[in-house]
Amino acid sequence: MNEDEDVALLEELGSVSIMTNYPKKNPALNIFGNKVEKLNYKESDLFFEDVYKYFYRGGLKNIIFVNCCEILFLMMIISILIFFSIFLDLDALLTCTRDSNFCGDISVFINVDYPYLIPLIFLICSIMMFIYRVFWFFFEIKHSIFVNNFYKEKLGIIDNDLPNMMWVDVLTKLEKKFHNSMYNITNKIMRKDNFYIALIQKDIIYLNTKFYTKQLEMNLRYAILNDIDNINVVGLNKMLKVLACLNLIFSPIIFSYLLFYFVISNIEDVYTNYSNVNIRRFNLFIKWKFRQFNEVKHFYKKRMKRCIPFADKYLKQFPNQTVEIVAKYIAMICGFFFSLSMFLSLLDEHILLSITVMNRSLLFYAGIFGAISSLSRSFLKVDNYQLNPKQAMKNLFRYTKFVPHNWHNKFHTFDVRNEFSNIYQNKFILLFYELLGVFTTPYYLFFYFPNVSVSIVSFIKINSFDVYKIGKICTLAYSNNIECERTNSVLLFNENHKIMETDDEDND
Repeated sequence: MNEDEDVALLEELGSVSIMTNYPKKNPALNIFGNKVEKLNYKESDLFFEDVYKYFYRGGLKNIIFVNCCEILFLMMIISILIFFSIFLDLDALLTCTRDSNFCGDISVFINVDYPYLIPLIFLICSIMMFIYRVFWFFFEIKHSIFVNNFYKEKLGIIDNDLPNMMWVDVLTKLEKKFHNSMYNITNKIMRKDNFYIALIQKDIIYLNTKFYTKQLEMNLRYAILNDIDNINVVGLNKMLKVLACLNLIFSPIIFSYLLFYFVISNIEDVYTNYSNVNIRRFNLFIKWKFRQFNEVKHFYKKRMKRCIPFADKYLKQFPNQTVEIVAKYIAMICGFFFSLSMFLSLLDEHILLSITVMNRSLLFYAGIFGAISSLSRSFLKVDNYQLNPKQAMKNLFRYTKFVPHNWHNKFHTFDVRNEFSNIYQNKFILLFYELLGVFTTPYYLFFYFPNVSVSIVSFIKINSFDVYKIGKICTLAYSNNIECERTNSVLLFNENHKIMETDDEDND
């Protein structure tokens, strides 16, 4: 594009001042006074990131609805937690029984006394978090409206068309509009993610995978990638320590939010389908090991979804006969008591509610026995199951593209099986470490990562270079500089943008 075309494009889309100040610098977190440079939107990789996010999230209407629902959900959780921690008299509530005179209307248990200091601080921090979330909502909508105008006016795509469009179609239009290749545009979209992938895959960022949580990841990504062009050791250390303090201050709210969210998200599965209790997932750290350079999010999620059945099949290659025997008899015993409870309910539906054992109704024990029976059966292997660990791992590798060197020719051993089970864990164990991470994150941010900040900054500077029409990107992610070990990235990119978009999209 020439100068006149740029000006015309800006004028068509709206306010020139908004367009030329497109880079998303968050003033609420810009605590070190970094200068906000005025960049044309087409020169900023942040614009291309938002173009992809707009496609991924399904358009402006969906973005608004998702943000509104998240804000309402956060408000509901904060309101409930404030009610329980400040206004509800738990001592009076716990002394209430059916036969006592202490029970009554909920107003009986409302605490009208002046709240204690800790709940009051909790209230203030909750309000601050809620205000920040609302502030971020309006900030994000402002940029989404700009991208909406770009899609509609310059790409000829309206929101109603997005659900039926493929990403390669959008890339083709961007390719023509900016006179740049799909690969280069994807490099701009994935610039920050590519650096983060490289930092983890080259073990610059390395720690016990159990303590690498979503909260820690969000903080690391912000500290390292927020202003990656001007990253320096002093600024990175300051940012890490400030974020550590903020995480420590807000840790009670974050912990309560995570616990509450997980409970309401999984309680139905626990009661309706007990086998879901044994579901496994890859931990966050190993997912970055699986991630390929220039692999956008929806392709990556699709690939990870395809991994799950093969990961389960690999673990089933190592049946534990002792566990199976114990699980079989536990399932039979608990199943017997559950069946007996159901038989009694057929005789009289009030029996399960009226008869108690140790102050608990039979209905309570029926639920417990049913859950234990279903969980025990999930440990039993399918009859006539063919054991072939090598083939199972080979099938898994087709999608993960990752196998540690020390696993080669050892897929049949329990050492490899145990290592694999440590990266492919039960979702409840992953939850436990997520909750634990609320309190370990401040420690890692304040004490651990400042010690490796020199390595992080040096790695980014050494592996950065400028490419015409792209800007500064990660050396390891560019095809002209790809090493043999990174050939998978190029092959996967070609597969995603030439085959999957046209053939496999509808087969999932």
